[in-house]
Amino acid sequence: MENQAAVQTPSSLQWKWVWVGVVVGAILVTVFVALATSQFHNPFVPTLIASLCFVITGIIVGYKSPGITIREAAVAGVILMIFMLLVLTYGFNVTLTVGYWIFALVLGFFLSMLGAWVGEQLQGTLSTASSETTKISLPWVATGVVIGFLLNNLAVFILFALFRFGLTQLLVSLGLSFVVTGIVTGYRSPGVTIGEAAVAGIALVVVNFVFVYLGFSAWLPIGYIIVALIVCFLLSLVGGWIGEQLQTRANQQKSDV
Repeated sequence: MENQAAVQTPSSLQWKWVWVGVVVGAILVTVFVALATSQFHNPFVPTLIASLCFVITGIIVGYKSPGITIREAAVAGVILMIFMLLVLTYGFNVTLTVGYWIFALVLGFFLSMLGAWVGEQLQGTLSTASSETTKISLPWVATGVVIGFLLNNLAVFILFALFRFGLTQLLVSLGLSFVVTGIVTGYRSPGVTIGEAAVAGIALVVVNFVFVYLGFSAWLPIGYIIVALIVCFLLSLVGGWIGEQLQTRANQQKSDV
């Protein structure tokens, strides 16, 4: 896939995209956290969903804005976090320590910056790989892991909160999130990157099990983990193949114009 020409980042901050990020992030946090809080009593879930909203905000700013706007997303994350902390302090009478403020602001900064980096990868402004690349690209593996982790958790928590899935529907939704991750990675990355999608699928399983352990103090049997690794590897591989086919078709249409 042809990369978009990289645009030089202006020396001054693009405040338009900072405020776009703040508004989009505030909407996402309000809606998603409200959904998560209404259905899940474990405080880990709304906290995780709120954190993911910062990453999603960064992706939107990085992908939609012209040029490289990682700084803008990071600043938007800090402003959004300040707003959230003020709401907790004065709206819900929650007492927050100075250490908590510092940790939260740093977290908002880095999560939004991570999202912006992924957005720039998807936009093509950071991609320098040739279309003939055959080696595994670690940046695209990382991009797939971030996108997949977002889709996995949205499929499990947000869609469940909306539709109250049964176990079968929940597993199907989770499986489809791996396929979609592969499609996005295969379609947007330069060159043939089915391998990146497959490796990202394996890494996602590991990351998800770690978060399940941290958030719910539960560790699934090793047999479940092995099955999950195999199934998610195959699902991501299929998604990567579909994405590559879509990318090839799009490139052919461009060449025919």
